[in-house]
Amino acid sequence: MPRPSPVAPAHTGGSGGSSIDPLKLLKQYYPMLILAFMIGTGLGIAAFFVLRITYPVYTSKVMFEVRDPLSTVTDSSRVPQSRDEQERYLGTQIQLMTSNLVLTRAVKNPAVLETKWAERFTDPKTQTIEVDKAVRQLEKDVSARILPQTSLLQLSMNSHRDLDCAILANAVSDAFMDDHRSRGRESSSNSRTALTSRITTLIGEIKTLETTRDKMLADRHIDAMEMQSTGASLELSTVSQTLIDVMANQSAVQSRMDEYQNKLRTSSLDQIPDQLREEVKKDPVIQQYEQKIASLKDNEAALLKQGFGNNHDDVKAIRANIDASTRLKEEATNKRLLEMRAADIDRIQSGLASLAAQKKDLEAKAAENSKRREEILQTKVLFEQMNNDVQAKKAELQDYEIAWNNEEIAMFRPKGDKSESVGDRVRVIAVGETPKALSFPQLKMFAPLGAILMTGLVGGLIFLREVLDQRVRGPHEAAMVPRVKVLGIVPQASDDPSRPVLVETAFRDSPTGVITESFRQMRAPLIQKMQQAGHKSLMVISGMPGSGATTVASNLALGCAGAGERVLIIDANFRRPAMQRVYKLADKSGLADVLAGTATLEESIQDSTQPGLSVLCAGSAVARAVPERLASEMMNRVMAEVSAKFDRIFIDVPPAIVAGDGMAVANRCDAAIIVVRAYSEKRGLLARIRNQVGDTRADFLGVVVNAVRSSAGGYFKRNIKATHMYQNGKK
Repeated sequence: MPRPSPVAPAHTGGSGGSSIDPLKLLKQYYPMLILAFMIGTGLGIAAFFVLRITYPVYTSKVMFEVRDPLSTVTDSSRVPQSRDEQERYLGTQIQLMTSNLVLTRAVKNPAVLETKWAERFTDPKTQTIEVDKAVRQLEKDVSARILPQTSLLQLSMNSHRDLDCAILANAVSDAFMDDHRSRGRESSSNSRTALTSRITTLIGEIKTLETTRDKMLADRHIDAMEMQSTGASLELSTVSQTLIDVMANQSAVQSRMDEYQNKLRTSSLDQIPDQLREEVKKDPVIQQYEQKIASLKDNEAALLKQGFGNNHDDVKAIRANIDASTRLKEEATNKRLLEMRAADIDRIQSGLASLAAQKKDLEAKAAENSKRREEILQTKVLFEQMNNDVQAKKAELQDYEIAWNNEEIAMFRPKGDKSESVGDRVRVIAVGETPKALSFPQLKMFAPLGAILMTGLVGGLIFLREVLDQRVRGPHEAAMVPRVKVLGIVPQASDDPSRPVLVETAFRDSPTGVITESFRQMRAPLIQKMQQAGHKSLMVISGMPGSGATTVASNLALGCAGAGERVLIIDANFRRPAMQRVYKLADKSGLADVLAGTATLEESIQDSTQPGLSVLCAGSAVARAVPERLASEMMNRVMAEVSAKFDRIFIDVPPAIVAGDGMAVANRCDAAIIVVRAYSEKRGLLARIRNQVGDTRADFLGVVVNAVRSSAGGYFKRNIKATHMYQNGKK
């Protein structure tokens, strides 16, 4: 018979990784965690009292203040440091405070040698303390730290005796302060030496500068230089103005000369300036010609007036005389013009030469005055520079003398070498006192610490157990298996308030019970899947004996029969059959006998007391001895025949871990489900069975988790209670 197309599961399992719900674990194990908390608290209190007697620790603390460096001693002001500088200085003091040098000095303190603490390191023969051992122990017992957001240092000393504690703390403090003052004195001494050397050098430099300055004052008459500089400036100003005027005249004359030069390039007298022509007209010779010509013209006019014509000899003679006189005048004029032009050119050239000589002389005087003025200014600048150098050296000398005095004052200790000075940057503000209470152990620490440790240990073990536990404890773990869908869960029978007598028939015996309701919720989607795929036969297989495959098969069959279907239960568990006992049927032939051919199917099927439900028992013991018949052709015919007569067939098979009969049956039925018992099967076994079923003809529909405990997280227990109350009409 061909296999129907399987229905794809609605949900597949995860990748197999473990996913833990912390809230669920807390609800499940909170009583154990509370007990662990109480036990841990008790152990912490007990540890406190034991350590208080066997290992008491007292702590004495010394407080130091770190101040900014002094700005000036006179007003005691200090220079604020940057955060990095302050942190670096504080860190340096912490290292020095716990250094080997300081601790060695502390160990050698006479007060320390008298303590019980020192007796541990005292050689009984020589009665001397072993300093190295004592220092190594002190390094473990003493600590120092910077108090956050302050400029305070705290030195802590731990000891098993309260009296020794304060002595040791103060000894380390005294050793540190002695070292601090010693380093301060050494630094101050070096500073004063350097300051003294610089002061001596400055005094010598000032003396040299003053000698040079005084010599310059005497040699160069510095006092009279101001008047000389003023006179030179005035003379230079006058010469400069005169030079400007000469250069202006020279430019004008040169322009006139250039004009003549341009006109001389032609021989025409038309280019002679009008000024010269006017001067020529005033010449006596030219004026005589002018007078003569005027007289002749008057005579000509008189003759013409008298009636003489133009052709008259007298008129012609006068006119000829006029023409001759005019020619003579022009010749005399031209000659005179040329003479005057030549004389004018000579005058211009002479003026240019004079102006050039005057300009050269003025330029020489200006250069001389500028040079003299510059020399005076340079001398004055040099003198002023020397004065400034002297004043600067004196100011520097004064600063160094003040610094030297400040160093002296800063290191002055009015009450002896161990007293405080204004220059000390570190000072003690609180000495170590004898502690009045233990610093270790403390009840307020040990009680909660014990509770936290014990609770954490138990919680860690619980978590580790949950991580390593591979058992299927509920639907969540079953869903972790790849390609596995959880069809439903069945609560543990003892958690059902209806208390069914026989869990295999709870559907019939306790119709309002919680177990019955769980099968109802499971049956509906399961039958729907089978109907959609056209499945009639369903094999129910478990992994381990006692997982509840018989219970699931029986109750599902009862549910289907109650829904009006014709249902057949086949008991294919030849190893340990149970259906005959569950339904209290007659001991007669069954499936094994039918497969062996010793009985027919009709006579082997028995009706149960539940309407619509029939049972095919396993059969006689002799016939069950050969379970291989489940894989025979006869089994195929049996399945075909019962599929034709019944609406639903449920087949109960032996657990997969003890027999392979289930795989033989799976190849001859339509579908299969796996039943696992909570806290029994492991996820690996479930995955293996699922893979085996997947290799058969049967369509794997999912897993039923049986006997789920109500304590698993708390919510399941409330659901069971609510279901029972609702089913029975209780509020």
